[in-house]
Amino acid sequence: MEMIACDDDQCTVVWWHYSCAGVCADTIPDTWVCSRCLPGTTEEIDSSPGPDPTVSRPPRSRKTRQKPKKTSETTDAVTTDAQPSAKKDKKARKPPKPAVKRPEAKFCEADALQKADHYFMSGLQQLQQHPICLGVYPTAVCMLSLVASLMAKTNTEALQDFCAATVSGLWFVITAGDSKYLKPEGYEILWRAFHKYRPEVNDKWIELLQAMGLYREGQHVHLVCQFLLQAVLHAIIEDRNKQDKPIDNPAETKSESLSPQEEQVLRYVSGYIPFSLFKNLNKQKNDTAMTYCKFLKSWKVDCSDETARTFLQYTNDWIDKQNRGGLFRVSDGVYLLFRAMEQETCKYLTKNNLKTFQGCDIQSTLLNNIKGSHRVQTYWCSLTQGKITGDTSTNLLNMTVKKWIKIRAKAFINVYLNLKKATHGNVGKKAEKALRKDL
Repeated sequence: MEMIACDDDQCTVVWWHYSCAGVCADTIPDTWVCSRCLPGTTEEIDSSPGPDPTVSRPPRSRKTRQKPKKTSETTDAVTTDAQPSAKKDKKARKPPKPAVKRPEAKFCEADALQKADHYFMSGLQQLQQHPICLGVYPTAVCMLSLVASLMAKTNTEALQDFCAATVSGLWFVITAGDSKYLKPEGYEILWRAFHKYRPEVNDKWIELLQAMGLYREGQHVHLVCQFLLQAVLHAIIEDRNKQDKPIDNPAETKSESLSPQEEQVLRYVSGYIPFSLFKNLNKQKNDTAMTYCKFLKSWKVDCSDETARTFLQYTNDWIDKQNRGGLFRVSDGVYLLFRAMEQETCKYLTKNNLKTFQGCDIQSTLLNNIKGSHRVQTYWCSLTQGKITGDTSTNLLNMTVKKWIKIRAKAFINVYLNLKKATHGNVGKKAEKALRKDL
């Protein structure tokens, strides 16, 4: 379908047909803004949100249709009521975020050509392990036979020339959308150029097999070519992105032991998270939400049920002093789960990692490391054994960990800002918002 996307982030329509936008495939501009998002159009729409409120409508009477009389009192009242709404609209309307440009290119075509043989050899190895080639049907057997023949002749001049020519052609495909910002439109241009380039490669592929004396007819020939072409394209894009914008992951540090005061606060947070999840899920009317609510409710324990003191009793000291009967007290097993999460979180939320947080998805990093922790999985399995399993258990774990990360990251930011205020003076509101946004 021929459509173009509006580059304004605040656009409510986003996608427009070529006929509605007045463009065609050959005349697509670098940046295009629809008529609804143009500055002049926006001001006209905002300045006239509807019919004039100062003009009242005639009364809907079947007997008489008299024109209403305009009075100064009604006009002033309506104008006064319209002023707050206009102010709210100005506050709610935010300037569009500037589109992100692609970083300065460091990976060039010469770098890709040096690894042309490696790209194709890697693609052949991936094809050997692909599920489509692990079957016993005739097409899979023919594909494996062709791959083995190509891998045995990787040093031939014809194959090396084909690899270099294909990488050179794919480079123009990859750079086709560089003039666009980092938006889906750039990738659409890339894939459009890729599909236009495929027929040319298919003809060269048949000529290569003929020059190497290999069988060049059959469905398996085109399947191998298609898989290789896409594998090489992905490999070049991956190398280019890594070199142009390397990803700085937060460094893992050795976590220190928690103090008794920190464990007491952690015990309180361990009760707040299931309480908050239960409160949100209890509003939903479906079987999954009811299952989650029943399971989260089982985490709660009463003080009267504790007949013996445990080695974690000291973590309840602060809660015992503050509780007036409304806190969500949890068992030791639930507390151990959140303590394992805290120990994993402390490895990454450190002052030394603040520089690497910019441009890094810290939530995704913490989520993967917490869920990948053996201790966290052990405590979670002990809580869910015989109660919830499969995707139900996995989804609830994701909800719990994300809730924990949100609370923990916000506390980390507040501590950092307080320390910065104490040492370097006040922090401006703009810097404070930007820091929260980055994390």
